[in-house]
Order: sequence, then structure tokens, then C-alpha cells
Amino acid sequence: MNDAEEILLKKALMFLNEEVEQPTGIEDLLSLPCYYLEEISDEDSGKLKALMNINNIRELAEVDLDQQREKIIKNGWKYSEFEKWVLSARIIARIANYDVSSGKKIALLGLENAGKTAIREVILRKYKGTNSVFQKIIQKLQPTKGIERKVISVLDNDLQLWDMGGQESYRANYLREPERFLMDIDVIIYVIDIQDSKRHNQAIEYLRQLATTFRALKQTPYFLVCYHKFDPDLQDKERYREWIQNSWKVISLILDETEYPRKMHITSIYDDVTIFKLFSDALMIVADFNVEQILNKILEKKAQEEGLNNLILIDDNALKLGEYFKDTETNLKLKDRLYQFAIQTINVINQLSELNKEMKEKKYIKSVHYSFYTNNESFVINRILLFSKSIYLAYFHPKGKELDMKFTRSLMPWLSNLFI
Repeated sequence: MNDAEEILLKKALMFLNEEVEQPTGIEDLLSLPCYYLEEISDEDSGKLKALMNINNIRELAEVDLDQQREKIIKNGWKYSEFEKWVLSARIIARIANYDVSSGKKIALLGLENAGKTAIREVILRKYKGTNSVFQKIIQKLQPTKGIERKVISVLDNDLQLWDMGGQESYRANYLREPERFLMDIDVIIYVIDIQDSKRHNQAIEYLRQLATTFRALKQTPYFLVCYHKFDPDLQDKERYREWIQNSWKVISLILDETEYPRKMHITSIYDDVTIFKLFSDALMIVADFNVEQILNKILEKKAQEEGLNNLILIDDNALKLGEYFKDTETNLKLKDRLYQFAIQTINVINQLSELNKEMKEKKYIKSVHYSFYTNNESFVINRILLFSKSIYLAYFHPKGKELDMKFTRSLMPWLSNLFI
């Protein structure tokens, strides 16, 4: 038995009770009596054999539920319970179709035209561009046919990003053969188009169906429920916010029943920070990222690109958010002095109340550059406004080199997890 077959067999055994002796393959499992399935009692297994001529798991998997509905109910079973038995049997029977590819998996799910592919494109383009660029992307997008799989590398982690088409036929296929499409998903980004009010109930019902199916699969993905297309022109309209609050209560009840972790996001591709926050949450769930380590790595990369031996990131309360110091004795001695200079300068900046007030009125990132010469080198500090929160980049450089502050966009998704 090769590695892939061992993985498939292990997954199939999840649906059987502990009495099963170690089989040699899936065929052994399909020949077992139905009472080996975790949910089926000896009594029910006997009834299946006597009343419906179902002798083993393979035959249970072949039951046509629509044709047998009346017979199932007539024989005293709850249809929903019988449906779960058949699903478990089918998963075992079709487990060979399962994709055993490794790597953490993030799946975009929802109805068609909810905006899943637009979100995916923003992610794949690494959040670069302007609204006009995003508009060009949108104009070129077509409904996803089936599943589009991408592998992205984030800080040395390879992640699978699945954009799962939301047309009715595809949705039915996912639910009909969940072992092919829904196994081993770590994070579900479930996208709801808040502007499509006629389909709000359908979107919530599809989420309920997915939650029920994942429970039957014995899977526990993290649900990031994304209320999408909350574009700038809608943000002053109270009815959208009210619907989001009310629907979130309903969704929370659905996910409470299946005990799935979840979090709500409100997004628009015209506000790329909202996509930052959504995807950074997904990344930290699947890869268990440490935010400070990530910020340190970004600072290290930037410092090396700019030829800096030191670079720190702190907030206006002097809380260290990240740092980079080249691993030499000389630069380690600079550490305390750099923090001292930075904190003293921040205190002065905070005392400039008029400037502080002006900065806080800005909605987007705004940087202010300060530098002065000391001890044969320049001390440089850049002030950046993020979510009405001031953060500072500071460093020593012999010539007072000024950084290209565009790189701070790469800090945003991680800082958003600290500040929002």
C-alpha cells in the first residue's frame, strides 16, 4: 500500500466504529456489514438487511434516496438520519476520488456572482493597484467554471487557494460528492453579496447546507463569513448594516449547531484594506503565523533592500511592533540608542497637537518624515497613519537615506490584526 492509499484508508476509517480490525484496503471496508458504520446500530443494520436487502456498506452507498424516500419513512427511519448513513457509505465508496495533495487549503465559497473571483484576483495580485486597476479586473471576470486552484507562497508557506464556482449545478455537485470537493478545507471564505437582496436567504441556506455536509464529513473548517460589495456608496445606508447584523445572528446559530469557529468580515474591493484583513485572518488560521515574526521578516527584507543595518517599528505608546538589527556586535549596541531616540521623538511629535489632529482627520495612510544628524549619522523616523493609529518606522543611516514608503502596504494586513 503506497502513501496515498494509506491516507485514503485512514480517512475512510473515520466513519467506522472502533471494532474494525485493520483492513488491507477500501474494498475490505465496503464488504463490511452496515453496523460497522459509526451511526448505525445492530438493530438498524438488521432492518436494512431484512426490509431493504442492504447487506453491506457498498450496497448502502448505492441506495437512490429519491426513489427510496417513501420506503425509508414507511420502515420507521427518519429520512435525515438515513441520508447521513448513505452519505457516510458513499464517502467510503468514493474515497479513491479524493485529492490527497498536501498543503493548507483556503476555499472561496458562495453563490455565483457574489464576488469570490474578484477577491481571489486581489489576493493573487498581492493587493497592488488602484481602483481603476480593480475596475479593469472586474470587467474581465467571468463566472468561475467548477473549481480554479492556485498555489500561493506566503512567507515560505505554500497554500492552496480554491475558487469554487457558485452556479447551481456546481453547488449541487459539491454537496452530492463532498469527499471530492470539501475534504480537508482549513478555512472557508464564505462570500455573500450584500447588494443581491433577492438571494440573501438562498445564500444563508447554502451556508447551512455546507455546514451540515462538513459535519457529516467530520470536518471542522474555520468559517470567515464575508459580507462583500459593501462599497463606499453604500456605507451610509443603514439598512445594509441592519441586515448584516440580523443575518449574522442567523448564521451564528447555524454554525453554533455544528460547533464551527467563525468570524465576520465586511469587504469591498474598492477598500483593499478590508481584503487585507480578511486574507490575513485566513493566513494566520491555516499557518498559525506569529504577527511579530511576520513584521520582523518584512522589516528585515526591506532593510536588506535599502542597505540598512537597523529598522524598528513602534506605535505612539512606544510599544514595539517589530524590529530588525543586523547580527553584528556594533548594531546590537545601537538597539537601545535607537529605541531611546525613537521614543523621545515620538513624545515630541505627540505634543504637537495641531499636527496630531490634522493627521487623525486623514482616512488613508499618510507619512511624515523627520530626520536629524547625530554622532556622525542621521536618525530618521517616519510617521504613518493606519486606521487612525500612528505607527513609526525609525532607523540610523550615515547619510539619512529616505525610504520608499510604498512598502508599508505589505505591513497593513498584519498591523490590522493588532489595531482592529
